[in-house]
Amino acid sequence: MPQISNYKCDKCDFCISTGWGCYMFAEDDNGKKINCPHPGEESRAKMVLGIDGTSQELNKKTAKNRVGLMANCVCMDCANRLDLEIDDGESIFHDDDSHYIRRGRDERKCNKCSSKNVVTMLEVIGLVCPKCKKGHIIEEDTGTIS
Repeated sequence: MPQISNYKCDKCDFCISTGWGCYMFAEDDNGKKINCPHPGEESRAKMVLGIDGTSQELNKKTAKNRVGLMANCVCMDCANRLDLEIDDGESIFHDDDSHYIRRGRDERKCNKCSSKNVVTMLEVIGLVCPKCKKGHIIEEDTGTIS
């Protein structure tokens, strides 16, 4: 189970996100990305995809193209928070077919200022705060595990 953290500036009130940095989604039949929250993300994905059965059944069906990970990101130029489907190097399912999850369909580009200086929550730790430019982004343990 993942540890829940706050990702925030140590000098100002800027808080980027609370969580563990990413979340699973499944695309519905219309291509809309539906959040599949933890715990129970696999069950939610099956429901969105209209699949019953085991995770192997999910792997063998349409999940290759319709399940992925959204990473919590921040633009380091304008402090805009955004979620992007990027390759974070992790897989969701841990059976023999665990590496089917689609990778990186979104460009690392801010939808507000068009900057390509966009980083994930795990990459932003220790960097200068994009809001105040004085503090640094820290990961603060909330003491919660999901």
